[in-house]
Amino acid sequence: MNRALILMYHAIDEPRSAAEARFCVTPAAFHAQMAHLAGSGYTLISLAVLVNAIKSGNAIPVNSVVVTFDDGFECFRRNALPVLTEFRIPATLFAVAGLLGEKNFWMQAKDWPERRLMSTEDIRSIHGAGVTIGCHALTHMPMTTMSNAQLVEETAGARRILSDALNTDVCLFAYPHGAQGERERRAVADAGFIAACSTDPGFNRSQADLFALRRIDVYGDDSLSGFRRKLQFGANHVSLSDIARYYLNRIVSPFHV
Repeated sequence: MNRALILMYHAIDEPRSAAEARFCVTPAAFHAQMAHLAGSGYTLISLAVLVNAIKSGNAIPVNSVVVTFDDGFECFRRNALPVLTEFRIPATLFAVAGLLGEKNFWMQAKDWPERRLMSTEDIRSIHGAGVTIGCHALTHMPMTTMSNAQLVEETAGARRILSDALNTDVCLFAYPHGAQGERERRAVADAGFIAACSTDPGFNRSQADLFALRRIDVYGDDSLSGFRRKLQFGANHVSLSDIARYYLNRIVSPFHV
C-alpha cells in the first residue's frame, strides 16, 4: 500500500522507574524491533523522503516506515544509534533547542527520573553519523498555552539555534506533548519549517497534512507481536475485535464485486 507509518520513540534505555517505563524502550526490545523492520519487507525511508513525496505529489514508497525520536535523550547515542547503523535505518531526532545539554525538567515535574539531554556537540556528532536533526521547539512546553510572541521564539527562535549549531537548515518540527491547532501549525509554517509531526496515530497517505503528520507511539511494554500489530493497523492500541474485524473483511471482500 502507498502509505507511510511514522514511529515515535522517546528514551531507548532500561527504565529507571515505573513512571517512565511506558516511554522507555529497552535496548533489547529496540534491537528486536529494528531487526523486524529490516527483515520483513518494509521500505525504511527518512522523514524528509516522505515529506518530499507528499509535497511533490509523487507516490509514497510501498509499505514505508519512518523512525523518529523525540526529546534528544543522551541514551540515544549509546543505545539507539548503533542499532540504526547496524540495520542501515534512517532516523530523525527532534531536539529541544533551548535545553541542549540540560535535563528533562518537564518529566521531573511528574516525579520521573532525571535524564540528560544531548548537548550541542552530541547532536553535531549524531548529525555527522547520518541522523537528521529536527526541532522539538525551544522549551518543550505545550504551544497551545503560549502567546503569539512566545510561539515565534518556540518556532523561529528554536530553528535558528539548531540551524546555527549544525551549520545546516533544520526544517522539520515535532509539537511538544502533541499540543497543536491551526494557530500553532501556522506558526511552524511561518518559521520556515516544511513539515511537522503530531502525536495523532494513523497512516500518512498522499493527501496528508504536512503540518500534522501522524505518528504511532512505541511503548516500553510493547511485545514484538504487539509492535507488529501496530505496524499492520497503524494504531497505538490494537484490540482483539480490531484483529477479528480485519480478518473477517479479508475473508468477505473477495466475494464482493
